[in-house]
Amino acid sequence: MLTSFSYLTALFTCSPPAGACEARAGDPGSRVLEEVFKGETLRSMLLNAYGWWKVSQITYIAAIVSFALGGLALIGSLFALTLGHKPEITHEAITDAGPKEVKTA
Repeated sequence: MLTSFSYLTALFTCSPPAGACEARAGDPGSRVLEEVFKGETLRSMLLNAYGWWKVSQITYIAAIVSFALGGLALIGSLFALTLGHKPEITHEAITDAGPKEVKTA
């Protein structure tokens, strides 16, 4: 394991101190360079960020749809409560004396 990050950056940028760009067999720096800077870490971080961004987009749209449906339900319930069916009374009240007799001519 390397203790100096400057050696890694020298390997990555190919700056010439101590012949850092030369791939030598058995050089621990070249092995670290192959493992660290091939882009796997960056690729995984970008894919992770993209995945959570896509999840947040979907939940944002779902939240907007839920609020819209909730608003429609509120408007519909208020409409039904204010203008709802009011039954008409079509029968006559029968008193204790009984029904009235209808006289025909």
